[in-house]
Amino acid sequence: MNPRFLILLILFFTQGLLAQVSMKIKFPVEQVSTGELLKVEVVLDSASAQALPIQSLKGETIADYIYIQYFSPLIRREGSDNFTADAEIVLIRKPESNQVQTTFKGLPLFIGWDNVEIVAVDTPPDYVFETFTIPTPLNILRWILAAILVALASWGAWILLRKIRTKKNEKQRLKDLKSRLTSAKDYHGVVEIWKSKHSFLKDFPFLESSFSNLETVLFRFQFKPKRTMEEEFKVMDAYRTFVKESEGGLSGI
Repeated sequence: MNPRFLILLILFFTQGLLAQVSMKIKFPVEQVSTGELLKVEVVLDSASAQALPIQSLKGETIADYIYIQYFSPLIRREGSDNFTADAEIVLIRKPESNQVQTTFKGLPLFIGWDNVEIVAVDTPPDYVFETFTIPTPLNILRWILAAILVALASWGAWILLRKIRTKKNEKQRLKDLKSRLTSAKDYHGVVEIWKSKHSFLKDFPFLESSFSNLETVLFRFQFKPKRTMEEEFKVMDAYRTFVKESEGGLSGI
């Protein structure tokens, strides 16, 4: 064999070996699942540590099997020729063996691990991005529709509760007005009701005629400098008639 050709062959084979990058993953447990975020230890020999831009692996999916979420800086343990790093990875799907082979930035990359049981878990065909899962467009549409339905239901419930509360407050206000209108104990109490006549008529317009009848008696004595007990009794009699006439319209309150 030509010596020159033999030398070239040896050099080519040696460069191929040097260019080959290997990385070993050490799992902390004996069983892991696909789709699970795993904290592992990664071991590289000295040549691989120098050749591989380790931090460039962050956010990369290797050979469609392993997604690398995080890589700590490489450290060299005392008394060892190997470099180690802490990493967080996700096994996207179950590999056929305990190693995968691919090319990264032009370098042949071999990733292997000790015998560990990998359990394939059925998951939707979503895309893993950092620590999040980006759902499929169909799921996003479903979530948007669900959010709209929840918003509409909440808005409807708020409107309903508001109407119920408003109706309740209005009913209580009318009850208070009715109580004021029918609770005069003496002549002066009747005068105070008469002073609020227009306020009462806004809510009880059907009392217009009854108020007119009450005023007919009240005005006979209201503007006198002094009233007798008998005159005040006549006003109270007219007021009791007023209350009796009002009972029909106020009965539902």
